[in-house]
Amino acid sequence: MKRNFKRLLFLLILSLALSLGCAKEKGGRLEVTFLDVGQGDSIFISTPGGKNILIDGGKRAIPPHSYFDAGKEVVLPFLKNRGVKRIDTLIATHPDGDHIGGLLAVLDSDIQIDKVLDCGYRHTSYTYQDFLKKIERRRETKYYQPRAGQILNWGNEVKVQVLSPAHLFRDSNNSSIVIKLEFGDISFLFTGDVEKEAEGEMVLRYGDGLKSTVLKASHHGSRTGSSLSFLKAVRPQVTVISCGRKNKYGLPHKEVMDKLARLKVNPVRSNPTLKGTDAPDKHRGTSNGVKVYRTDYQGNIFFTTDGKKLWTGTEK
Repeated sequence: MKRNFKRLLFLLILSLALSLGCAKEKGGRLEVTFLDVGQGDSIFISTPGGKNILIDGGKRAIPPHSYFDAGKEVVLPFLKNRGVKRIDTLIATHPDGDHIGGLLAVLDSDIQIDKVLDCGYRHTSYTYQDFLKKIERRRETKYYQPRAGQILNWGNEVKVQVLSPAHLFRDSNNSSIVIKLEFGDISFLFTGDVEKEAEGEMVLRYGDGLKSTVLKASHHGSRTGSSLSFLKAVRPQVTVISCGRKNKYGLPHKEVMDKLARLKVNPVRSNPTLKGTDAPDKHRGTSNGVKVYRTDYQGNIFFTTDGKKLWTGTEK
């Protein structure tokens, strides 16, 4: 009896050790993908612990003005290709159509959505009203309006903090949800469409705490954002600009690209290419160690990190 008990105990300990080892091996990396949704934003995050996060979803089709639906044509196919059946947190940074339009298709899908975070800025557009109705129909989905300083639980492996808004601004862009994600020595700053007013508040509130390895340039590289004081506080080693090819707004703005080119930072520790090739420097932008990736030229841009090194790849 005692021998059998010892044998059973040994098997249990061995099984637990193997399980923990497999979990560590499987969940050892953070993946962040910036999807090419044209003139808009959409970011998918897979945490080391296996949580799935979706930030924004590009725009929806509004015939006869536009027949392109980022949710149906880009976001959902990407999620299904990855076998995503559950989204732990869906984030609508702010109610502009080029950010939440594509989320309508995701909300209409059979993917389970546990939480929805919304900045809370009330917009009268049909797209935003439809967005709220679809959330309400999902009775199992919890709805929150986070504020600056709130810590989000995306697993013990990562640290996630809401940096803005501390309050709603007079406009939707500055009211965007801004999130800093940290995993080991690598960090990402997701900025929605914040402009100089919100950036200024964050610089005063956090200072050097804004420093991040990868910055998602605010407002698709518009000069209404990316103030020099903000960029100097963030000191990104890599910047991603999500915008449409030959968009009518002329984004990213030359003024923003020039600021990034003049920004002096230390180069990222390791940046090998996982898949695809970098665009020529005139499209990507490299100066003083700063790397700029653009969805309009490189398509999907993805990052993988073990908390020490950062791997990048592109896929058109």
